[in-house]
Amino acid sequence: MTNVSLTSKQRKRQKKSVDNSFL
Repeated sequence: MTNVSLTSKQRKRQKKSVDNSFL
């Protein structure tokens, strides 16, 4: 995932948005 660069906090926050984008 390209979001690996984001920090754990940002990742957790955008996890929902990211999941929707990847789907």
